[in-house]
Amino acid sequence: MQDSENGEKVWVYSLLDAGVQKLTLFVKVPESYVAGKQITMYLGAYSPSSANTLLLQTVSYLVRQNLDPISTLANAMSSGNAALTNTVANMYRKFTVALTSPTGQIAGFAVNPGDMIKVALARGTDTDTADIRFVPSITEVKFS
Repeated sequence: MQDSENGEKVWVYSLLDAGVQKLTLFVKVPESYVAGKQITMYLGAYSPSSANTLLLQTVSYLVRQNLDPISTLANAMSSGNAALTNTVANMYRKFTVALTSPTGQIAGFAVNPGDMIKVALARGTDTDTADIRFVPSITEVKFS
């Protein structure tokens, strides 16, 4: 659910809705992208807890330009990243998630300039007892 904290919009992932509540983000692959390179996303999040682990995970869906419908659930890849441990309440945490394989593919299909990646972001299995806040405005995508 969308909320506002610290003067910024946040998406709040409830403990009770872990794995169910999803936020969809779209990433346009720039024309300058060199096919065969991995695409990585950096996500910012925090929790009011001063201990325990928090986890945000993604599933990437390749939407090939002039070929796939924007609603596709085919050509999928899970991020497979690990939980991070809080040591301070409201600690800013950066999650690194792979949107493609190291060779720039999703489900065996090459990502090309002009394609789009639909990213479903959800709370994973963690030990945090509070709601996790995702801050969309500090999301960064790296086309290495």
